[in-house]
Formats: sequence, C-alpha cells, structure tokens
Amino acid sequence: MLNKNAFKVAIVVVCVVMVGTSCARLKPAPPVPPPVPVPPVVPTPVGPVVSELEYKSTEDTPGLGYMGSGYVQMSLRPSERLSEEPVYFSKRPLYGEINLGDSEDARYVLVIDESKGTRAGYDTLYIDANNNEDLTDDEKVVAKSAGNSQMTEFPQVELTLEYGDSNYPYYLTPRVYSFGDTQVNWTSAGYCEGEITFGDKTYRVALFDDTCNGVFNDAYAPRRGAPMSGTIYARGDTLVVDVNGDGEFGKHIYDTPEMYHVGKYVSFGDKCYELEIDPSGRKITVRESESPCGYVTTDQDGYSVELLSDDGGLKLAGNARTLKVPAGEYRVAGCSFEVEDDDGISWKMIGRGDWRQDAVSVNPDEKAAVAFGAPLTASITAARSGDSFRFSLEIKGQGGETYSAGEIQRDGSRLPPPKFEVRNGEGEIVASADFAFG
Repeated sequence: MLNKNAFKVAIVVVCVVMVGTSCARLKPAPPVPPPVPVPPVVPTPVGPVVSELEYKSTEDTPGLGYMGSGYVQMSLRPSERLSEEPVYFSKRPLYGEINLGDSEDARYVLVIDESKGTRAGYDTLYIDANNNEDLTDDEKVVAKSAGNSQMTEFPQVELTLEYGDSNYPYYLTPRVYSFGDTQVNWTSAGYCEGEITFGDKTYRVALFDDTCNGVFNDAYAPRRGAPMSGTIYARGDTLVVDVNGDGEFGKHIYDTPEMYHVGKYVSFGDKCYELEIDPSGRKITVRESESPCGYVTTDQDGYSVELLSDDGGLKLAGNARTLKVPAGEYRVAGCSFEVEDDDGISWKMIGRGDWRQDAVSVNPDEKAAVAFGAPLTASITAARSGDSFRFSLEIKGQGGETYSAGEIQRDGSRLPPPKFEVRNGEGEIVASADFAFG
C-alpha cells in the first residue's frame, strides 16, 4: 500500500509523460541495423624468415675459440694438370690439393717451395686461389716466420669459392708441418654474422665452417673410425646464438649454452624450428617446425647437452626439466652440468656420450627421460705388462657417459690430478702416483 506522499509523486510522473506526448510529435527512432557478424580469429600462420649474413675474417674478431681445421699430405706431383707454374727454388717443391665449396670443380691446388734452396725449409706457398689451374696469377704467400724445421706459419689467404651462380671469398690460414712426411694444415679463418628470428625475438648469430670444407651447412655427425672405448666423437658446422645479448661469439665444446651444432632442427624456448642454411653461409631460413614432436625430461639443473640424431645435433640448455623436441632417436653426444655441494661449492663437469648406451626414443606427444650427469661413479682398472702395472681412472655418469678428471672444475678452477695409492696385504703403502690427464 502506498502512502499519501508516494501516491502524489506517482501522479505527477504520469502527468508529465502524458503532457509531453500530447504537446510534441515524437520522431520515430531510426531502425537499428542488424549486428555485423564477426569472423572467428584465425591465427596467421608464421612463414619462414630468411636472414642474410655477412662473411667476416676471424682476424677482425679475436677470441672466438676453436676453429675447424683440415690437412693434406703433400707429394712430388700435382693431382690435376696445371697450365702455368712459377719458378721454384727447391728441387723438391711439394704439391697438394684442398677440396672447398660445393661446385663441380672444388679442387684447389697448392704448392710449397723453399726460397733458400732445397732442404732449407718450406717457407713459400702458392695456392690456386681463383681455381683456374694457373699459379702464376696468384699471390705468392711468404711465411710469417721461419719457425722451426717441423712447423712453419703463413698469413691468412683469401680464395674465391663458387656456390651455385655466385662467387664468394673464403679465408683460411695455412701451416706446414714436417713430422716425417710433410703436410699442410689449414684453419678456417672466416665466419658469417647476422641476425635470425626465433618466434617474436631476433638474435645476433655467427655461423662457422668447423668442418673446414668451404661449406657452412654440414650437419653434426659422428667422425669416422670411432675409438675402441665407444666414446662418441662427432663433427659438424656450428651456429652461435647471442642469447644474452653481450655481443660475444665464444665457442667452447659442450660448455657454452649459446653454441648449437648445425642440424635440421633447433629447440629454442618452448618451440622447435627448422633451419635451412645455404652452403655459402650467407643465408639462413628459419621456420617453425610442423614435424611431430615429443618431449625429453631431465633431472639436472644448469646443464648443456648435445643430442645426436640422424638429423644432426640438437642442443638443449638451461634449467627447464622438460623440453620439446622432434620425435626420433637420440643419443647424448656431449654434456656439461653444474651442481653445488653442501658447503656451497660449485662443481662443473664436462662429459661425452658412449655408443654402448641405448638410444632414447622420443614418440610424438610423449615424454622420454634423457639420463646424464650426477650421480657419478669412479672406478680404477689395472693392466699388467711384465713387472709394471698401468692404472686407469674411469668416471661415468648416470647415462653411461664418460668424464675426464681434467674436465672437472671446482669453483671455476681445474682440479689437480687425482692421486692413488697401492697397499699390500698389511695395509702398507708400497706405491703412489698421480693420474695423468688426457
């Protein structure tokens, strides 16, 4: 029931509405258009990102670390016919050839000469830098120093390599070794630098020809002639990603999380990418992989592990316990990890995988454990030879990988060689010595 005052208010409201209606002709409201249908949001597929890289000399960037090398055994006759040759001062100039690049004619002839006469030492080098089988139009390379009778160093040499329809420079640094038979050793002296994009981030990168064959896309693969120990030794070209943005491209085997051995895939962040590297190294194409993927798990923190598959190397690093990888078969080729003991002391270990261990199978959308690292097990074996014994120390991780005592660091410092003692049946020490590194 309304009270008297409330009832008056209601009457006034009704009268105002009625008076307004009778005194003014209201315009009809415009019709409301029907709602425009909004199409569903479909993610735009991320296409491949192509990056151009610039080739640089390693002389302009010191401190890069290990660079790939190769060698050729020298002989008294060239392996291919030369149209012109310079006048030699030695009665025994030596010939060899280097295979570089991916063209049909990838053979580059070189000759070493003795400027002071026969048996004075090889201190002059000629190399067919433009690969036209004529050594007279190439620069004579003079040794930087005579060195000794077993090793002579030469300055950096620039060659022209053919890749498809294009020619590019390629740098190498030669040395002459005379340990019995004479050979020329050369080191890759250039690398490609630029930027590549993973997801929504761009990083500076450097690409290295660590196989030293003039091609920058050699996938990480086992070396021929694996040692009897079963230890995995692999080789391939190297991509260094400057993840922390410090501008450094240092290379240390298994020890630098920013170093990736070249393979078909890169696991970066929580995604997998495919790499397509031009043989010249001047171009890299990155695309998010559509291959079936699974996951690997680890119980280590602060690790860096190189997995070896038929598609090359796959580098994993950091503290994540679960990582996305393409489905396939993997072996631990190399690893490093850090642990801290109860006293707060940091220990770092670097190890290599073993062929005798089973491969890890990663199935699509499933998890597979990759075992490496602590706990470690040490064992000593003894082999007798006449009246002497040879003792060997072996350190293995939980995945069967091996560790050298010389690659164990305590608070960043290398440990002294481990010691051992030999005691007789009465417990008396009859011999003691240090294990040798290596």
